[in-house]
Amino acid sequence: MGTNNINNLPSVSLQALMTSLQSCTVILDNNGNIICSNKKAWALFDCFSEEEFIEYCQKNLVNVVIVEDKKRITEKLSNAFSLKGFYETICIHTKFNNIRKIDIQGASIGISGLENAIICTLTINNDGKSLIFENEKFLSIATQEENFISLAHHKVVSGLDYEEISQFYLVFFHIKNFKYYVEDNVKTKWYKVLRNLAIDIRKNLNNDEIIGQFNNTDLVCLISNKQYAKIINNVIANFDAKHEEDDLFLHVGVYPINDSNILIVDACNKAKFASEQNNPKESGYFEYDGKLEKNIDIESFILKNFDNAIENNYIQVYYQPVVRTINGQLCGYEALARWIDPEAGFLSPAEFIPVLEKHKLITKLDLHILKRVCIEMNETEQREQTVMPVSFNLSRIDFLACDIFAEVDKIVLAHDVPET
Repeated sequence: MGTNNINNLPSVSLQALMTSLQSCTVILDNNGNIICSNKKAWALFDCFSEEEFIEYCQKNLVNVVIVEDKKRITEKLSNAFSLKGFYETICIHTKFNNIRKIDIQGASIGISGLENAIICTLTINNDGKSLIFENEKFLSIATQEENFISLAHHKVVSGLDYEEISQFYLVFFHIKNFKYYVEDNVKTKWYKVLRNLAIDIRKNLNNDEIIGQFNNTDLVCLISNKQYAKIINNVIANFDAKHEEDDLFLHVGVYPINDSNILIVDACNKAKFASEQNNPKESGYFEYDGKLEKNIDIESFILKNFDNAIENNYIQVYYQPVVRTINGQLCGYEALARWIDPEAGFLSPAEFIPVLEKHKLITKLDLHILKRVCIEMNETEQREQTVMPVSFNLSRIDFLACDIFAEVDKIVLAHDVPET
């Protein structure tokens, strides 16, 4: 609770009190009913506003205390005035279905217009140990994804809003080619790789910095150390030394957090996006910046508008002439995709094709281009003009996504276009 002594606070106005306190604070009556709270308290319970916090608790803090601890905290609150203060360790349920162990220190306080007011400071209790992941078969020092997100939210709100820390760094760790390693190795062996990585990350962090699991086989951590580059390079060097012959590479992404309003899951995804910019054939780290922000905006636009672009023929065929080098005569065309959007304007194939391949949507584009080629060849024939041979491109993903030969035959036959 900072430098304030809760046993000696004078009678003050409620607004002035909550403005002055920098610790995680709730004010209750002696039945546990919530009178008011601050932002740190909301975050502790995975809430984003006082209204949400009060609604979640059904107006009474005791409602979210685990059954085993309800009686103890109820007695402490009801006797707070005679005790002139109390200290208790309890477990609470948070809105994200986490069970969090906290220390609660309370004392009676005089507040203008209120009787029986008790000021309580709340702090997370980790028993002086690192966070423990519940499934011992997996990791011993990383917390589950949902728990990481809620803990990270609490730390960011506490650190940034009260100027204790100017900036956090969300660091995302992805093991490239790990999917194939998992398929080729027994379960316990790949668990060991991920667990050892978590241990190595933990060794490089301060005790109050947290590490968690993300998307099952990825790891994330929230750190405040400005020397994060040195930490990452240490982890990468150790990983490469251990897996030199395994064809595994550690791809790391960094997202700086300086706004307490950001959703932690969004920060994780942006750090993940940064990690994907690394060279696929070597370990390294990449920092999220303004250029990546633009790229992620473009990717989001492409995914959101792709189906509409297909339906409305915003994605058109551009015919690249093919000329014989021997005689310089035109011998056909290559069909290329061009996206001309009424909102975004011209989108380069270099922008949308990698996105569609990444999200396994490229087959829909390739078949759309083939269909448009067939339609336009028929239109050319109806105008009694010469129909030239047209080649078109297929992605390697097409051969994995479907029976691409059957799909091509289906479109060609439907439009009565000769194959040669």
